[in-house]
Amino acid sequence: PPSSRAAPPPPPSAPAATEARPVPPPSGQPGRPVPPPDGSTHPRPPPPGAYRPPPVYVAPPYWYGWGWGYGYAPLWWGYGWWGYAEPPPGAAAPPPPSPPADRVASTLRGYGFSGEGTGGGLSFAAEGRRGGLRFSVDGLTPDRIDGAARLPATDPMAYGVAALTWSFVSAETHRLRVEVGGSMLEMPAAGSYQGTPYGGTTAFGLLLGLSGQVGLAGPLGLEGYLRTTPYPVLVLDAGLALAVRSGPAAVTGGWRLVEISGSSGNGPDARLSGPELGLALAF
Repeated sequence: PPSSRAAPPPPPSAPAATEARPVPPPSGQPGRPVPPPDGSTHPRPPPPGAYRPPPVYVAPPYWYGWGWGYGYAPLWWGYGWWGYAEPPPGAAAPPPPSPPADRVASTLRGYGFSGEGTGGGLSFAAEGRRGGLRFSVDGLTPDRIDGAARLPATDPMAYGVAALTWSFVSAETHRLRVEVGGSMLEMPAAGSYQGTPYGGTTAFGLLLGLSGQVGLAGPLGLEGYLRTTPYPVLVLDAGLALAVRSGPAAVTGGWRLVEISGSSGNGPDARLSGPELGLALAF
């Protein structure tokens, strides 16, 4: 009968699972995830009091990095605001970060200026944290040479530079370097140069220079240089520009001055200056 049927005994209760307690990390390794005691591969959170990074990591902005090398990180509005937060009071300090790896940045530039004379050219530079090299070639057409009338635009002088660079100040936000190399100034034989003692000649000399840049705010930076060839034809080349970077490209705008001071008939007396606009690509 139904009343004689005994109810099935209840299933045995499972033993309560023992809560896995975090094991304090070994000495000298604060904040390292502790493996669970059951042997699984899922790490347990670090014990209380250890340093915990924030849950959200903010990526660097688009204009930071991209191979621009040292001296281009901004001083304000972006440098150092991303990454891990400071440990809370009383927490163990995180291990020191690894030093950044040295890298080589290459930059190709095209530029032109106009005002008192016109000019323009191309330059290429490649440098690491300290050493590097730089090449450039320019076409220079001054308004006047030796006080003569305006030169035809078809008679530019060629001015080339090849130099080694050494950065005695090299940081993420600023850089200052010296340049040592050679320069070439080629004077044409036609046009207003015809009949002059230096027409159709080329002057080679030692180049000495000082250049640098500093990151300002966000994608803005300031660049400047001063280069001179003291002999055989004195050439002074100086420029100052503001750079606006976006990824691997940058637009520069500033002022350039070129002074050529020939003596004893070995070169012309000419001056070129005016606003300069350029485009740079980093890779």
